Amino acid sequence: MQGGSRRSTSREWQRRAYRWRMARACGEPFVRQRALPLFVAERTRFALRFTCEYCTYFRAEDERCTHGYPNAEHKSAHYEQSPDDLLFCKDFELL
Repeated sequence: MQGGSRRSTSREWQRRAYRWRMARACGEPFVRQRALPLFVAERTRFALRFTCEYCTYFRAEDERCTHGYPNAEHKSAHYEQSPDDLLFCKDFELL
């Protein structure tokens, strides 16, 4: 690995750590986690349900959260694109 790419990776983790601290301080309604290959495989294998469409607070009529949270990154369609990060809603309740 070259020195420049190691520094940029370190900076990226510093930015992520800052965002996580700010999210915790601001009381953001979600948790961001890195999408590990094992989780992606198990999500398919066990049909894990963690997206808005399976949540009690999701309104199917207009595809919005009843709490008013932004949900573009929480929907199933977002995870079909294989994102690098997973976003878990703190208020998620399985139907």
